[in-house]
Amino acid sequence: MLPGRSFSIRLLALGFLLAFCAGEFRGQSGLDGDARWEFGGCTGFLAPHRAAMRALVTSHAYGASLAWTTAAKGQWRKSRNAPRWGCVLHAGQTGAARHVGHQVAALGLAELRLAGAWRFRIGGGLGWTEKPWSDASPDTRQRVVIGSSINGAMQIGLHRPAGTSGDLWHQRVGLHLTLDHQSNASFTQPNLGTNVFRFGLSTGWNSGRRPTRVARDTSAVDSALPPRAARWQVQWGLGRRQPAPLDARETTAEVAVDRRLGRNRRGGFLVGGMGMQRPGHAGLGFHAGFQLRFTRVHVDLVHGRYAVKWQAEEAHYNRVVFQWQLKAAWWCRIALHTHGFRAHHPSLGLGYVLGGPIADRSR
Repeated sequence: MLPGRSFSIRLLALGFLLAFCAGEFRGQSGLDGDARWEFGGCTGFLAPHRAAMRALVTSHAYGASLAWTTAAKGQWRKSRNAPRWGCVLHAGQTGAARHVGHQVAALGLAELRLAGAWRFRIGGGLGWTEKPWSDASPDTRQRVVIGSSINGAMQIGLHRPAGTSGDLWHQRVGLHLTLDHQSNASFTQPNLGTNVFRFGLSTGWNSGRRPTRVARDTSAVDSALPPRAARWQVQWGLGRRQPAPLDARETTAEVAVDRRLGRNRRGGFLVGGMGMQRPGHAGLGFHAGFQLRFTRVHVDLVHGRYAVKWQAEEAHYNRVVFQWQLKAAWWCRIALHTHGFRAHHPSLGLGYVLGGPIADRSR
C-alpha cells in the first residue's frame, strides 16, 4: 500500500465528522471584526497523482503555518457574508524527502463564511521547493516532479479558525483541512507539480487593531467599482513555455474576444473565442465559463474546444484567468492555459471593454 493511502482515508473521514459537528463549535466572539493572528501545525500526505510519483513518496508530510487575517471592507463586505482577507506563510516537509524535500509558500488569501464557524479559504502566491530537477547528476535527474525552485503556489481548504474567547477548550482550537499546490505552469519542465493534503490544528490571538468601520450602503464605494452591465471585452496576451526539460523556451501569443454576461457583482458568465500561436503551430478555439467577481478583481473559469487544434492530440482546453481593473475600461490579465490538468503555458496580457464603462442604473 502506498504511504499515506490509509492515512488519507482516515483524514477524509475525520473531516466529514468535523463538518457535521460544526454546530458544536460556534460562539467565537470577535472573529469577524478583529484583525488576528493564527499559528498552527499540520500533517498529511503528498498525493501521487501521476504514476511517476508513486515510488517517490516515502513518509507523511508535516509542517507549520502562520496566518494574519482581517475583516474585508467596502463593497466586498457589503456583498459577502462576513468575508476576510489576509496572508499566510507555510513551511514543511512534503513526504518525498529525496526527490522533493521541503517546501515554503507565502500566500495572499480570502475567506468566505460557510455554515456556523466554518469558512472556505482560497489563497495564491509564490512557493519554494528544495529539490528541483536538473541534469547535473544522476541523482538530480531522478527528481521528475518539478524543474524550478521558485513556483506558483495555491491553497484551498475548509477552516474553523481558532477562537480567542469561550468557556470550552475546543473553542480556542482551530481545525483546518487544506490542499496545497505548487507548480510552474510549464514555464520550466518537468512540471508534474505537488498536491499535499493536510489536516491541521491551530491557536489564535487578536492583533490589537480593529478595522475601520464602513457604512454598508456607501454610494461613493459603488460609484468607484466596475459597472455590472454585460459588455464585450477584447484581450491580448503573451506567454512562455518549455516543451521538454532540455528544450529551449518558446513564446506563445493569444488574442480573444469574450462576452461578459450577468449584472451581479458576485458572479456571472462569459462566452467567447480565441486564436493562439506558438512557433510552427496555430490554433482556434471557442469557450464558455463562469466568472467570480471580487470588486475590482475577476476570476474566469473557462472550458473550451478547439476548432483548429493547437496540438494534434488535444481537442479541449481549460483556462483560469485572474484579471483586475487598471483604469476605466482597461484590465490587466494573468492566465493559465491547460489541457486537462496539464499546464501548457502561463501568459500576461491586457483586456479592453468595448464602449468603456457605463453608468450602473440598477441601484
